Amino acid sequence: MAEPSFNRADGRFVYGMTVLGLNAVAELTFAGANAVATPGGPDIVVRVERSDGQRRAVHALDAHRSVESVGAAHQWVLERASFSARLVGPPLDPDLLAHPCLAPVAVAFNRWAGRESFHAASFAVGGRAYGVIGPRTAGKSTLVAGLAAAGTTVLSDDIVITDGRNAFAGPRCVDLRAPIPGLDISTVSARLGTRWRLRLSPAPASLPLGGWIFLSWGDDVSIRRCPPREVIARLTQWRGRRVLASDPTVVLDLVARPAWELTRPRDWSRFDDVSQILTRTLDPRVSELSR
Repeated sequence: MAEPSFNRADGRFVYGMTVLGLNAVAELTFAGANAVATPGGPDIVVRVERSDGQRRAVHALDAHRSVESVGAAHQWVLERASFSARLVGPPLDPDLLAHPCLAPVAVAFNRWAGRESFHAASFAVGGRAYGVIGPRTAGKSTLVAGLAAAGTTVLSDDIVITDGRNAFAGPRCVDLRAPIPGLDISTVSARLGTRWRLRLSPAPASLPLGGWIFLSWGDDVSIRRCPPREVIARLTQWRGRRVLASDPTVVLDLVARPAWELTRPRDWSRFDDVSQILTRTLDPRVSELSR
């Protein structure tokens, strides 16, 4: 990717990109005067514009361009060559731009840059990022919201962008469909009153990728190590934009990361047990002390 002629210091850091034109979105981290190239890969600077023009036919992401629907009234027109993302439709509330409407922009430009994207959340333990993967009802957002409330750094909700070595931070929020029973966290109404939004504390722009957590429901809290063959199958299932070819070195890096299946009951009174088993498993300092 060629370097675009923008001033990245005017932008916001999110998903491994510096985004211009979204200064009104409070959930995005300000780049500031000392903004530098994104760690771990190509420098991606994207200019976001808005237009009241006519909607176009939707077509799949290809090597140069993508036109994608965002709900019934809005559409993104994404251009790789000009590093531009034009939002067609009436004005949107800034909280909707933070999440979920920015997701197609993040996925498209990062996939064009050779990175991978997954429908996943992520959090940090011991200075490393761990992706949390599972189907829509697996409780990814509620898990990372609970971890955030307990003081854990959460990198992202809903999307994990990685270059195979690092995972990049998303908007500083987690959106919940309903309050978590028994968990006292401060949330605000978001997305036209359809979600409860937890504001996240600042996080590093990126952290080394430590591995993956696959979620499942069960009668008790347990965790098991997943063999590489299982990791390949699960990552492939939740990979974004499979229509685009992947960099084999990135895929090998991802599969080589350790992965676990975390099983827990649908009982939030057991959340402390979940948090403790994750810490014991993922934090080498705690693991060493527990031997």
